[in-house]
Amino acid sequence: MKIPRHLILILFSSIVLSGCVSLNSHQSGRTSGKDNYSISGNFNFGKIKSEQYFALEDSGYYYIAEVGGQYGIKENIDLGLIVNTSTHCTVTSKLQIIGDKHSLFATSLGFDLGIGPLALLAGAISYSSSFSIYNSFHLGDKVAITLTPKYTYLGFTNLTKEYAFTTKNNIYGYSTGLILGNKHQILLEWSQYVNNIKFTVHLAPQISVGYRLNFTSKIASSPKPNIIFN
Repeated sequence: MKIPRHLILILFSSIVLSGCVSLNSHQSGRTSGKDNYSISGNFNFGKIKSEQYFALEDSGYYYIAEVGGQYGIKENIDLGLIVNTSTHCTVTSKLQIIGDKHSLFATSLGFDLGIGPLALLAGAISYSSSFSIYNSFHLGDKVAITLTPKYTYLGFTNLTKEYAFTTKNNIYGYSTGLILGNKHQILLEWSQYVNNIKFTVHLAPQISVGYRLNFTSKIASSPKPNIIFN
């Protein structure tokens, strides 16, 4: 039996729109440090106040999981990759502008670009970009309180002639939470975001729980040898 093309488009649009870009942060204001890296995973559940986002789900509730990694290309610059269960892939970047790896308070700027390859199978394209300000207050080496304002643009364009349309989403809000641990970290976060409407604090929250494993480069952590000139 041949499945009608419009049913396929609806199916893939449902998958893409019901998951799409991840809105959580789970980042402190500190970068990883040169040649250090980490891998992580998290699960998110919540609701976003929106005129368009998740248009195929009346409830507005969503759930999504993701995995990712981050690498310190410079002492104050990280690059990373995140993939979530809607197959949306995001390349992340992070630049620390306040503090260092041991300061009480730290701030970094983040800029991300993403694309949803699953949409291409339905003759569409899903794409995103976001800007974040990562802030953290550190109570020693194993406890950090985080606050991240974030803006995300999410576009979805159907490229087929029969059902051509473009959805533009301007999503903004904040995430706040705790990072517990050093090498092994537990990630807890509470977020509130709106899309294409005025922000208000009277929103249902988004909850995210995750885990991160940090690796310190032997080259980065080993002391530099003393050079004696005769």
